[in-house]
Amino acid sequence: MKPKPTHGGKRANAGRKSTGATTVSRSVSMPVRTWAALDAAREGQPRGVFIAAKLGLHRPKIIFPKP
Repeated sequence: MKPKPTHGGKRANAGRKSTGATTVSRSVSMPVRTWAALDAAREGQPRGVFIAAKLGLHRPKIIFPKP
């Protein structure tokens, strides 16, 4: 009897383990002049952080301890 192949296909405990965390991404399209005005106003903050704060979307990062 031939041994079971160990490469390819589904294997128990193979792959990345889930951390339970998910990420949400968004895309924003604006004219070049609007981006320039935003960049001048954000004073060194990352664009995403600045826009989220202006829209009231900023939520504190919560880190859950691993069980």
